[in-house]
Amino acid sequence: MNIKELLSCIFCTCLLASYSLAQTVVQDKANNGQLKRMVYSQWNDWQPTPDLHWYGLPKNMAGWTYWRVLHHNYWSGTDRRPYKTGGVFQQNYISELAQQSVDKKLNDTVNAMMQIYLSTDMNMTGGALDLPYEAYFGNKFAGIFKEIDHYKDALSKLSLSMYNQMLGSPAGKNYFQTLDILKERINTVHNLYVDKGDRMIDYFKILDDLQPLCEKVKAFISAYIHVAQLPAPEKVEHYPASGLDFKSDEAIMRALLKNWQSN
Repeated sequence: MNIKELLSCIFCTCLLASYSLAQTVVQDKANNGQLKRMVYSQWNDWQPTPDLHWYGLPKNMAGWTYWRVLHHNYWSGTDRRPYKTGGVFQQNYISELAQQSVDKKLNDTVNAMMQIYLSTDMNMTGGALDLPYEAYFGNKFAGIFKEIDHYKDALSKLSLSMYNQMLGSPAGKNYFQTLDILKERINTVHNLYVDKGDRMIDYFKILDDLQPLCEKVKAFISAYIHVAQLPAPEKVEHYPASGLDFKSDEAIMRALLKNWQSN
């Protein structure tokens, strides 16, 4: 066999193979039809016509035989389309809508509860959110302690020894220890997690204790300031003697009566 004959043989073989059943596209009409029937709009896809010939045989004999004989159970079986009316999709979708409604109500309830808790928390939280302190009591307490510090600074500048003596005295220790306790009470109430109304009541109680104590402390320090303003003993002027010598009580009484009558 020469080359020309060999090429002719190969060409004929390829030509026959292209038209053979081995090269035919495989189609599963039953499977494709079933897949198309899974959607709502093509439920009747590949449905054989029910029309009959005048002699009583189906016009579409192949389709009729395929569906009514070979696949009779599938044709007459239950409609399992998920998108059919009342099917799985609609049931799930209705359930989803109902669940969304429940979730929305639950979310609204949670948001309302959160708003209540936030409002309660802001009402009870101290520190930077302590509105009564920021609006009134903070400045009031600071003003009282500033007055006391002003008196203390005045005494320390006038006489440091008298200032130290004042701090070391029993009364001074008691006063300033009480002031420190009141400062701690203010700080505790300011940072306490408590109702705003109860916090204001505690502030008023502290204020009732602090204001009278402030007046006492200022008077106490003022006494030391007056003493510190007195001249030193060595600077006191010595007045000359009057020349009177009262040797008896009678002489004293006579001198007093004499001065009283002259006045």
